[in-house]
Amino acid sequence: MTRDDAPPSTLPPPEMFTASVRASVVDAVVAALVGLGPREALVDRVAPAVAAALDEESRALDEQLLRVERTAFGATLAAGVAHELRNPLAVMETSLFILQERLAGDERSLRQVRRLVEQVSLATEIVNDLLDAVRVRPIDARPVDLASVVRDAVGRAPRVSVVALSLELSPGIALTLGDPRRLGQVVVNVVANAVQALEESGTPSPAVTVRVGRSAESATLTIDDNGPGIPEALLPRLFDPLVSTRAKGTGLGLALSRRIAEAHGGALTAENHPAGGARLTLSLPLREAAR
Repeated sequence: MTRDDAPPSTLPPPEMFTASVRASVVDAVVAALVGLGPREALVDRVAPAVAAALDEESRALDEQLLRVERTAFGATLAAGVAHELRNPLAVMETSLFILQERLAGDERSLRQVRRLVEQVSLATEIVNDLLDAVRVRPIDARPVDLASVVRDAVGRAPRVSVVALSLELSPGIALTLGDPRRLGQVVVNVVANAVQALEESGTPSPAVTVRVGRSAESATLTIDDNGPGIPEALLPRLFDPLVSTRAKGTGLGLALSRRIAEAHGGALTAENHPAGGARLTLSLPLREAAR
């Protein structure tokens, strides 16, 4: 049987489905109101209200579906563009490396080449973040100590000498099941974001404190800074893709970090301290130590 010869779908059209749901809801409401008046009068009163409520819900679902479709299309498009940009960027990076060797001794020209290298590196970072944000990678979960993950990851995070970084890592209290590499990526992203935000803000004596702990059900990681905090208007959208508090931020690191946290059954949240500064908290399901 060819595609054109396939039998027609037996599913009812959306209009018939909506009408069926509406009739069922009306019948259920009227049945619950039996004794309060004649059935016909009850139907006349209930049916318009049910129809209005269902129409409103239908419009809301249509809008939500449209947003999901746009998001899916945007993710596919971003992944395609990012993939196609990787090779040209790699060629540019190699060419600039060779150019630096040939310009040895010409400091004026080297300064310009170094600026190009910096921008190519930034573009490569954005491409990698885009690909990470749209890929669905399985979690390689294993028993981990969050303190150990944080200690290793902080060493890889971009550092600024003027920002003081304090670690409060008590081993053995924040145990969880997770992918050390992916969780380390969250730590690098969040710490780097805090450090760079402080650098841009010009905060006097800027400092970041990284602390692991636990609650009754969660292993927790908190990153506190003493900067100006997150603008209130931006706080609800902080983890949306392409939203950033930093002038040079891509707005992808925190969005990717939240996805990783949720893939581990946890959460990544942000808030402002009443006295100033911001706090980001990673919460993961607690795993008790083996006995």
